Amino acid sequence: MPGWMASLHIIGIILWMGGLFMLTRHVGTHVSRETGVDEDLKVYESKSYYMGVLPGFFLTLATGLYALFLNPKIYLSVDEGVWGSTFHVKLMLVFILIVADQFFHQRMRRFHNKGDGKRKLFMAIHGIVGLCFIIIVFLMKGRYLA
Repeated sequence: MPGWMASLHIIGIILWMGGLFMLTRHVGTHVSRETGVDEDLKVYESKSYYMGVLPGFFLTLATGLYALFLNPKIYLSVDEGVWGSTFHVKLMLVFILIVADQFFHQRMRRFHNKGDGKRKLFMAIHGIVGLCFIIIVFLMKGRYLA
């Protein structure tokens, strides 16, 4: 992956993961308020998702797929590749992150539209995102399964 592409990939990760960390916690706190859905917070949360999390997700996905298709043998070959099975575990965790992101988005929209939401659910998503992200960082930095 060219250096500029790796930089864009990291910027996308920061936007995506940072936004999810912030929003899952923020919406979880918003849900627990006794006043119900606050319109100002609703606008803030929606804009944060659509202007921060989503562009970061697409940038991360686009640059990651570009790197994968640029030289698939390096990443996908378990025996011959530089990454071994580390990359396959990372892909599985990224898939979990994508599912968590979309599930969070769906639940956030439901909370905004119907006032239906539970703090524990948003905090659980927060924990899943954090755990997956930490494992990915350790896997990619250390190449433990290579």
